[in-house]
Amino acid sequence: MKNIILLYILVFSIGNILHAQEEKFCYGGRIIFYNTEQLFDTEDDAGSADRDYLKGGKLNWDEEKYSEKIAHLGRVLAEVADTANPLLIGLTEIENRRTLEDLIGSAALKPYKFKYIHHERSGNSGTEPALLYRPEYFVPEYDLRLADQETNTSVTESGEVLYVKGYFNETLAVYLFVNQWPEGEGVKTKAGRASIAGLLGSKIEDIRKGSPYARFIVMGDFNENPDAALLKDSLKLRKANEGRQEELINVMPSGPNENNFSGKVKGLPVLYDQIMLSRNLMETKNKWGIIDKGASVFKASWLLDTSGAPLSTYKGKEYRSGYSDRLPVWADLYFRP
Repeated sequence: MKNIILLYILVFSIGNILHAQEEKFCYGGRIIFYNTEQLFDTEDDAGSADRDYLKGGKLNWDEEKYSEKIAHLGRVLAEVADTANPLLIGLTEIENRRTLEDLIGSAALKPYKFKYIHHERSGNSGTEPALLYRPEYFVPEYDLRLADQETNTSVTESGEVLYVKGYFNETLAVYLFVNQWPEGEGVKTKAGRASIAGLLGSKIEDIRKGSPYARFIVMGDFNENPDAALLKDSLKLRKANEGRQEELINVMPSGPNENNFSGKVKGLPVLYDQIMLSRNLMETKNKWGIIDKGASVFKASWLLDTSGAPLSTYKGKEYRSGYSDRLPVWADLYFRP
């Protein structure tokens, strides 16, 4: 009996040692993307199309509503993160640095100690994409606005792409793009999306020429559904069981449909908000890699209105005390030796 007890203790101890080693070398977390739906403060920001959000503007925006918006967005992101250890959060429709400082300083997000990357455009630009990151997990090397190489200007007047190169675990290099593509179905808007898609696709190809095994994370509000030809052709976007090593994989579930959507346009479900990975970020044979553990839309009931659409901050001029007209999306990624 005594020998059996000793054997049990030995097995239990070995198990704890192996588990401790696994914890030391295996970790991961959640990548999140969220369209904030026009995150403006209440101050007049020169060069920003913020007239409707100033005192006396047509939306009657004020500090009380702004503070509520910040608290709401912080709550949503913290709920998506939950216990999954958030690594990166891509955001769109961000006015300026003050809004980001207030967001990462909100009660819900402050414990995570996020830093941010954001480039404000000059001119009547309105909003841009941004990236929140936790320095203990991700270290940026450089960042810039994706611009036309000939004119050095932003890709379009109403769209923007934030480009960041950085490292997970100080060694795993990743090229990351946060996309805010033009919204609408007009001729100029569609042309704007095509311009961004072409420029983004060309940039990815240029990086691959210098680094054939480069790893990519592409996220954002594309204002196109996952099966759109524009995404498939320009970005070489494929499903997980298709394509070659260098092609991007859309990790979002199938959609859009009534069970899987990130927004609704004219009452119809859309899945414009997406996360894509290069296939080599999903390989299991590499010494250091990222293994896809799933992706989804965060569709909590309290984020929806009575019609089942996202509970937006405004509907026209009506203040709804909501969150955003889009739902956040996420992907769980795990490193392993």
